[in-house]
Amino acid sequence: MKVIVFSDLHIGDHKKFARVDEQTGLNRRLIDGFDVLQNIFDYAVDEDIKHVFFCGDLFHDGSSLTPPMVLYTFEALQRFAIHGIPLFLLHGQHDLMTQYGGWTAIRPFPEMLDYDMTKDSSGVVLGHVEYDDFELLIAPYHRDFSKLREAFKGEHARSTKPVFFLGHFLIKEVLEKEGVPYADTVDCISVEELPKGCDFYFIGDYHKHVYLPEHKLMSVGCAQHISFNEANYGRPCFVVYDTETGKYELVETGAPAFWKVDYETFENNIPVGPDEERIRMKDYVKIEINDSVKMAIAKDEYSDWNIEYDLKLEESDQPDAKQRIDVEVASNPVDVIVRYGAHKKADEETQKLGIEIYKEGLI
Repeated sequence: MKVIVFSDLHIGDHKKFARVDEQTGLNRRLIDGFDVLQNIFDYAVDEDIKHVFFCGDLFHDGSSLTPPMVLYTFEALQRFAIHGIPLFLLHGQHDLMTQYGGWTAIRPFPEMLDYDMTKDSSGVVLGHVEYDDFELLIAPYHRDFSKLREAFKGEHARSTKPVFFLGHFLIKEVLEKEGVPYADTVDCISVEELPKGCDFYFIGDYHKHVYLPEHKLMSVGCAQHISFNEANYGRPCFVVYDTETGKYELVETGAPAFWKVDYETFENNIPVGPDEERIRMKDYVKIEINDSVKMAIAKDEYSDWNIEYDLKLEESDQPDAKQRIDVEVASNPVDVIVRYGAHKKADEETQKLGIEIYKEGLI
């Protein structure tokens, strides 16, 4: 039997690269999250997968939900319920509705979930759910890590069925493997502190897919990228896990990826990221470039792309205020472009004129 595991969807009205969706009138970045849920549902139906597990942070800010967020999330989750696909949701720290004490943002959807994690307002520390073919140990986000450690202490899976652990917190060994500098300073759980004897551990919160085969543990990673903090992580994916063989595969969620590259890498379509991916038109890209002429040309040529430019000039290329070119008094276009090329930066009108000359092959 195969199950789907995904995490850290962070549905929200994100501002970076925000634009209006023509069909709904909503922020396209908000629609991206709903599209992920639709794509996972479609995959589950096509592959006849009967169980879907989510490891926390459904929303980006549980305290700032809007009616469209609730409505479209309701409709997306309802599809799973209508088709008889149990959807098990853990909450993460971003799902907390701080103004309502123990409430979480997934509480409005209990009738659609296989198990309602929010009925205990004191917060579930470690839960247990039994199915016909397997069992789950579950640990949603908890503010007090000492309570997590206390609950995990001495816990051992003793079922004759496969037992899978779902949690939402940082794992020290994952951070260390990734070389994260705060691995020794942030509050996190070590592998030794987890309940013993589980057949596999699926952990949400860290946004990168990381597999620790020696521990049968996976950082599930994020189902959609939120910002350039996830740049070059590869493409957002969900996990398809075979409970009989213990093998898994990563399947793209369809959400745009974030990338940070230099201009040459982008211009020459050089593969980037851990899986040697090529940047796609719908992705979100930050391009480091050291020539403002090339940057202006790129802005014109790739105007339909989602690109943010990071112009980095050498100190010697920074224009002196006295050297700024005034296109209105320049003696001729060639003089403009020669002096412009020497300083790598000019006013907007000079840029436009320089691009025209550049395209006509005069320089």
